[in-house]
This record gives sequence, structure tokens and C-alpha cells, in this order.
Amino acid sequence: GSGSGGAGPTVRNVSISGSGGPALDIIGFAGGTMTFLGIERTANQTTSSPAVIHLSDLPGSVIVVEGSLQLTTSVMRGLQTKGVGSFEARGGVSISSGAYQGIYSESSTIRLSGAAEKIFITNGDAGISVRKQSSFVVAGGQLRITTVGANALDVALSSLEIASAGNVIETTGGIGIWLYQATIGPAGVAFDAVSASGATNGVHLETVESQGPLVIGPDDSEAAFGAGGTIVGTS
Repeated sequence: GSGSGGAGPTVRNVSISGSGGPALDIIGFAGGTMTFLGIERTANQTTSSPAVIHLSDLPGSVIVVEGSLQLTTSVMRGLQTKGVGSFEARGGVSISSGAYQGIYSESSTIRLSGAAEKIFITNGDAGISVRKQSSFVVAGGQLRITTVGANALDVALSSLEIASAGNVIETTGGIGIWLYQATIGPAGVAFDAVSASGATNGVHLETVESQGPLVIGPDDSEAAFGAGGTIVGTS
């Protein structure tokens, strides 16, 4: 669906599936609440939308996906939010993009909650990119980010909390965790393993404020050597 302008809509208990163009392209509403039972979309048609789910200029809006969020594309980003009050996915998340970011956010709040896995796979662009005073929170479920040729978790001028267990990053040709002028929230950021090869760094932290801990490696005193990931081939 698409739309723009005026007061924010109210959407209740809608499911979106199938293939073709974007699932949502919504611009320029103030306020409004949109609740979706699930969104499972393969976007294989190029349109003016930059993402399978494109949300822009929606101050005060609340968008919730109660069930599965599955986005597959090679022609656009998976999820893009700019100036959005809040976007929350409460079920399993799987976003795969052949050439663009899985998530790109500016001046928005994104929250991934619930016990199901959150999986991001990208080739050629960042798995998750958070910019310009955004907030990114993972409050439950294992987070897995796999990228080729780009950073996995890429955060600047924004805040993040990743407090779930069992999180893993794997990247070839990209930096695993890249934080610039970022704030780690009170719940902290934890990854059981970060593996990176062929980039300048495996982990890059620059001017980071920490209200909570940054932990890389499993919480297991008997974990095998290398269980926290492998960083090789950096320059």
C-alpha cells in the first residue's frame, strides 16, 4: 500500500504478502497507529520507493508488526525509516537484500522484540545502518547479521541497545561493528561472536558514550578459544 499527506491513518490487523513492488510506501502523515499481523514480501520490481517498507516523515506515528516480518529483495533496501515515531517488529524477522541495506534508519526509533530470531543477510551494503539521532533496540530473540562487502552493524550519531542472547555477526570485506559518535544505552550491547575478514577493522569504536556495557564473546567460562569470533585479514 502507499499514501502521503494529512493526518495519520489508523490501520488494524492487516496482513501483507506476495511479490512485486514494495509492501508499504507511506510518506508525510502526522501521528496515526498502524498494526499489521504480518508482512511477508518479495520485492522484485523497481519503483520510486527506496525500500520494501518505506516510511518517511511520520512524526508521532506508531507502526507495529505483530507477527512475521520477512522481506526479500535485490532491487531496494529492506526497511527504511526517516522521521518515524516508532517502528516495532514483535515476531520473527528475516530481511535479505542482494545489493542494499537490510535496515536504514534516520531520526527514527526501531525496536525488535519477541523471542523469535532476527536475521539480516546483505551483499554489497550494510546489514543494519542507523543514522541521525535514531534509536535501535533489540529486546529479545537472537540477532544474526551476515554481510559481504559491507559493514554488518553500522551506527552513527544514534543510540543502540542489543540485550538479547546468542547474537552473532559474520562479515566478509566489512567491519563487524562500526560505531561513530554513538551511545550504548543502559541495557548494553552483547554479541556472542563477531567474525570479520578483509576490512580495515573487525570492530571500530570512535567517540562512543557507554551507559551500559559492550560485550563480545559468550558468557561461558569454558568456551573454546575463538568462540567469540575470528577477525583476520584486517589492514
